[in-house]
Amino acid sequence: MINSNSDLGLPFKDVPQRAKLIIHKTLSNAWKELLDRDKKNQLSTALEPQITEALFVIICEFWNKSRIPGFDEYLFGSPQSGPNIRNYNGEKLEKEIDIRIPSYRLASGRDPYNGIFIECKPVDKKHSIKRDYYEEGIKRFLDGDYAWAIPSAMMIGYAREGRKLKDNFIPYILENRTQLFLVEHTAPSEKFFDGSICETIHDRKFILPDHSNKVGKISIQHHWLQLNKIQQI
Repeated sequence: MINSNSDLGLPFKDVPQRAKLIIHKTLSNAWKELLDRDKKNQLSTALEPQITEALFVIICEFWNKSRIPGFDEYLFGSPQSGPNIRNYNGEKLEKEIDIRIPSYRLASGRDPYNGIFIECKPVDKKHSIKRDYYEEGIKRFLDGDYAWAIPSAMMIGYAREGRKLKDNFIPYILENRTQLFLVEHTAPSEKFFDGSICETIHDRKFILPDHSNKVGKISIQHHWLQLNKIQQI
C-alpha cells in the first residue's frame, strides 16, 4: 500500500456542531421538498439508491442556490455522491459512502478523507436495524471503512411503518451496546427536529498506519426521515 497520509496530522479535528446543525436543517428541508415533488408517489416503490439519488439532487440544488442559511460554498464544498475512498489501511480501495459534504473552512484542509460523511439506509419490515442499519451501516464506521480519519459521521434512516428512533433504534442499541462498542448516547427529543435526530458515541479499535494508538471514538448523528405519508412497500 502507498501511504499518502503520513504527514496529515490524523485524525482530523471534528467540524463544529453548528455546521452539523446546518446539515440537519438541509436534510430536513430537502426531504420535505422531495416528498412535495413526489406527485406520482414513486417513492412508495423506490429502493434506497433511488431515494438517496433523488435526495442528493435536491441537496445539491440547495447548495447551488444557497437555499439554507450557511449551506453554501463559503463553509462547504460541493456535495459528492458515492465518492470512492479507501479504508483506513488501504486494503479496500473503493469504499463508497452515500454522501460526502466537504467542509474546507471548518476542518483541516482540502483532504478527501475529511468532511461530513453520510450513509443512508432503509428501516422497515424488510430492512432490519441489525442487518441493514448496523451491519451495513454503523459497523462500517466502526471498522474504519468510512470516516476513519475524523471523529464524527452521520446516518440517514428512511423510516417506514411508523418506525422511530425512540421506539426502535434506542432499545436496539441499549440491548446491543457491547457489540456496538457503545460509549454513550443522547435520546431524541420531540423539541429538536420532532424527535428525528439522536447521537451515539462508539469506540473504534483499529489503529491507523504509522500510529501507535487507537484512532479513538466516533460520534454518529442519526437522522431518520419518515416515509409514513406515502404508500408502504
